Amino acid sequence: MGRFDGYLLVCDMDGTLINSQTQEVDKGNLDAIKEFMAEGGLFAFASGRTDGELSRYDELVNSNTYSICYNGSCLYDFRTKDKRYLSTLGDEIYPFLDWVDREFPNVCIEITNDDTNCLYRRNGGNDIQDAISGIPSKEFPDYRSFPGNLLKLSFWLATKEETDAFETAARIHGATEGYDFMRSFGYCCEMMPQEANKGLALLEIKKLLPQLKKVVAVGDAENDLLMLKNADIAFSPSNSLDSVKKIADFVMQESCCENVVAAVIEKLNNM
Repeated sequence: MGRFDGYLLVCDMDGTLINSQTQEVDKGNLDAIKEFMAEGGLFAFASGRTDGELSRYDELVNSNTYSICYNGSCLYDFRTKDKRYLSTLGDEIYPFLDWVDREFPNVCIEITNDDTNCLYRRNGGNDIQDAISGIPSKEFPDYRSFPGNLLKLSFWLATKEETDAFETAARIHGATEGYDFMRSFGYCCEMMPQEANKGLALLEIKKLLPQLKKVVAVGDAENDLLMLKNADIAFSPSNSLDSVKKIADFVMQESCCENVVAAVIEKLNNM
């Protein structure tokens, strides 16, 4: 019997597991995660990234259960390649996209499907995502021709002022009702079905793994809140938003640049 038999550790990526300065997973975190799994624990990613974007990190970590991708639109097991869809976007989004195309010709519309970031009207706003993800985006002449399962909708702009104006107008328009509509990456707004979030995805993992005794979650941002609330023990790095620190059971002294996940595992080991 290992020390962490029956434990599931679900970890946010950007701002938590990934060092925000290097965009890599620090060795201290990797060593601690591998020791956690060697002692019987299950480790999962929880991210807005695609499974393709996460694969290069999983090559280092070798996660051993379902991870949360696309901010909760699907679960993916990197070992078995099993993908379970929890929600997708449908044709009802197109009238809103028509309005965006007409009223905001400076907006780059992006839909993430199974393995591609599909772009309509590239404007340079998502260059930072291309650099971070390591997966090139593909441009299309029409957003209605985007292929595959439509999992996450993003609107990229070039400046904070343009993004502020777009966010305000989109909320007034009303089409965002019934969806999670949030700011991301500074110059981006994301739109997903309300049933697509890390918290509900975590509940699905619990159903798939009835043998779990303790669920532990670590996160730093608003899209982690429901996941942290649905965990038995919730941790937040020192770089977390105040709203996240408020609901976490433990606010760590370490940040994402200081092996915070290793510190979480050490704290669990001493509980």
